Amino acid sequence: GEHRFSPDSLTLETGKLYVLRLENPSANEYYFGSQGLADAVYSRKVVVLGAEAKVLAEVYGPVRRVELKPGAVVEWWFLPVRTGRFEDVMSTRSHTEAGMRATIDVK
Repeated sequence: GEHRFSPDSLTLETGKLYVLRLENPSANEYYFGSQGLADAVYSRKVVVLGAEAKVLAEVYGPVRRVELKPGAVVEWWFLPVRTGRFEDVMSTRSHTEAGMRATIDVK
């Protein structure tokens, strides 16, 4: 019944390739977005995974926000190119007000 990101804080380094795995184990739709992070990374691709981690789709280009349907798994491959502290990681306004927040530091 909680609305939260887990983990709710990450520390990344510029120049390293990361795969941010987003999973939605709930029965509700959720979003993942951070305008600050989106502006500080080069997005290599987003991979949509199905049953048994089968790749269903790959999306290329800038990423601003990802909607995760119930049971969805998405991998966002990106390279941080700018440092900063991004406290704007959120789902929806109501979820944010309920405490669903996260912070990403890029060193």
